[in-house]
Amino acid sequence: MTGKHSATALAVQTRGGIPHVLLVSARSKPQFWVLPKGTVEPDERAQDAALREAREEAGVCGVLGAFVGEFPYREGSVMHVWLLDEARELPEEEWAERFQRKRQWFSVCDARKHMIDSGLSASKPEQLHVLDAVLEILQSDS
Repeated sequence: MTGKHSATALAVQTRGGIPHVLLVSARSKPQFWVLPKGTVEPDERAQDAALREAREEAGVCGVLGAFVGEFPYREGSVMHVWLLDEARELPEEEWAERFQRKRQWFSVCDARKHMIDSGLSASKPEQLHVLDAVLEILQSDS
């Protein structure tokens, strides 16, 4: 891979018939709820980075599900996104960033609303694009 690449495996669950996603608070601005994602390391597959980042940032594990897509962000960077099926929250002591972040389940619509209301969507519009694509996939599966 050339350029900067990041990856996310976005945990999804259906609660009361409504799709939910697990977001984490941003370390630098904890009022922002963001996708758990991180850099694909040299010689690391994007899929493996996505699973690693889900575990480290959100304290969740599961099975890599549908590929959502590749989304441009920042100049020359690409974010690779998958769904994380069968998502299970790890015990607190196994969550590497538990002292730096909060995690919370949101319906996809509420997640979008939080991103818009907080102003995050203005600085990181790709996060809204990801949620839109996730919602489209989840609706087509039902």
